[in-house]
Amino acid sequence: MNYQDYHQHPVNKFLHTFCIPIIVLTTINFLQWCQKKFKSFNVIIYTILIFLSIYYFIYYNFFILLSMSVFFISMFVLSDIWIFYRKNYLLESFILFTFAWLLQFLGHYIEGNKPALFDSITTSFTQAPLYSLNNIFRLLD
Repeated sequence: MNYQDYHQHPVNKFLHTFCIPIIVLTTINFLQWCQKKFKSFNVIIYTILIFLSIYYFIYYNFFILLSMSVFFISMFVLSDIWIFYRKNYLLESFILFTFAWLLQFLGHYIEGNKPALFDSITTSFTQAPLYSLNNIFRLLD
């Protein structure tokens, strides 16, 4: 499955490029909240990060692994800042998380195809951040 094949319409591409980092950031906020409530939750977070690192190294290359590591570390830093400064970060995260998902489904409605998520949830969650980061760098060219 090629994640890009599901995202050809310019509106859908645009929505995914910006909604995916929002979903990653808000998910990290949720994970950080769980980590505060359940101290053993660190194991789950580290397992996810190790899985993603192995995936990016095996299926792509060291440069992609490095780029995605910087992306995820940046998301964790942003999460820490958000949590530190915003008392209602959990509610804000929930609202943004929901809104970002709705916008992505709207993008697929506009494009007229189903989300990649319906074909492979694992591939979607590993390739979506890479897709978004790739598109952001293309915008900066």
